[in-house]
Amino acid sequence: MNSERFLVELPASGTPGLEAFDPRLSDIMAAVQNGNMETAVQLSLELFDSGEYDIRAVLYVVYHDLSLNGAASLPVMFEALAAIFGMNWPAFGPEKNKEKHAHSAVAWFFKTLSRQLGRLEADGGEKFFDFAHGLELADAQRLNDAVYAFNENFDAILGPLAEKTRNSRREVTLMCSKFADILQAELDAAASEAEAETEADDSSSSDDSNTGMASDAQTSVAGSVELQRLLKKMTAFGDLTKSGRFELAAVVLADIQDTLANFDPVKFFPSVFSEYARHLALNVDNVWGHLDMRGSPQWDALEAYYKADIEGFMKLEN
Repeated sequence: MNSERFLVELPASGTPGLEAFDPRLSDIMAAVQNGNMETAVQLSLELFDSGEYDIRAVLYVVYHDLSLNGAASLPVMFEALAAIFGMNWPAFGPEKNKEKHAHSAVAWFFKTLSRQLGRLEADGGEKFFDFAHGLELADAQRLNDAVYAFNENFDAILGPLAEKTRNSRREVTLMCSKFADILQAELDAAASEAEAETEADDSSSSDDSNTGMASDAQTSVAGSVELQRLLKKMTAFGDLTKSGRFELAAVVLADIQDTLANFDPVKFFPSVFSEYARHLALNVDNVWGHLDMRGSPQWDALEAYYKADIEGFMKLEN
């Protein structure tokens, strides 16, 4: 990926960057305006190969990796941005109005990326969900770290000027964070179901009546390993009371009561809630703002209808 060339420390020249009317810069900008990104990137790379690093051209090169490599390019892209606005900042020009040009370049980058990811989130977010699978979980977590590092560096360098891109950067940061959430939720659900099946199989051989009842529950309930542990504790409590070991039973009882007092159904039944959690992750921005309606007459009327007739409620239009 072309972004990788910016991950190493670049040499800083005495007067980095190009003059405003340099024909090389004009050719790059003309290619962008004409929608010929391939040409703009090629001209920018030729410029960098000559030892000239200009902030007005570099983000076209970084962004182009997304069209070539999809989601897999995002961690490297943001690591490159963090380096450009970090250790490699002195290597980039132009000297005059450098921060202003940096702001314009970043504004274009994040507006374009936000629009592209936003299109993937539209129509239920299925395309966004598929796009996320272009990343491994470790790379999605690496992406979050790189986005954070870039934002820190950019804010430090541009100061108050960075505020002008705050909203678009926040939108992209939120969308990028969803990739790790989606992948982690899938792994957790798969691992929990596999462990639950294994533990249910292991416990099914007991012939004690109370143990047998718990084993039936473990086999029939599609829950997590946390649920299986709770069922084992309940079985242990029954065994201890039956054998008259009440002091030991009290210790188990206290643990069970603490678990039930802080009961989190998503933690105990991840496979049941995984689809709901996925839709929430993909649509939280669209839904969350409407919660401010709670307590209003319109909200109360909708809530009453929802509780009385959910099928009819589902037929309503916004």
